[in-house]
Amino acid sequence: MPIDLDALKTSASRHEALAKASNKGPQTFAAVREALPMIRELRADGVSWASIAAALGEHGVMQGKGETFKPITRERLSAIVAQIEKAEQKAAQKRADRARRPDLTVPAKQKTSGSTVGLSPELRAQSKADDISPDAFDDEETIRRRNRDASLRFLKS
Repeated sequence: MPIDLDALKTSASRHEALAKASNKGPQTFAAVREALPMIRELRADGVSWASIAAALGEHGVMQGKGETFKPITRERLSAIVAQIEKAEQKAAQKRADRARRPDLTVPAKQKTSGSTVGLSPELRAQSKADDISPDAFDDEETIRRRNRDASLRFLKS
């Protein structure tokens, strides 16, 4: 049986490209996440998971690595969609819980106006510490002696 060398070269190149594509990481999730609005629309129109998976497979959405590298299946597609939707629900719940907390007034990702750093309003208020005279505090030597005496009492017992 004669071997067609051009066909062999083409086939080997195709398999090499598939092998390289399978090592690029989690592209399946990214592709499904990008197509998710359309997938939801198709599902609402009654299109089956198998048909959507086949269409995604035609557009290069693959699953697996190495020898198991193949177009996405309906089971894998529905599992990925369910996982993405669960993550979205969890993130929405976290945002809602954060919004209800009274101690968090500014959302974490909201940028503050200006680039200067300042004190919060509570700390800017005049405190009672400003009314205390500097003589009310102990000097370094007094603090050192008090700590030494406490240490000596500890060592004696």
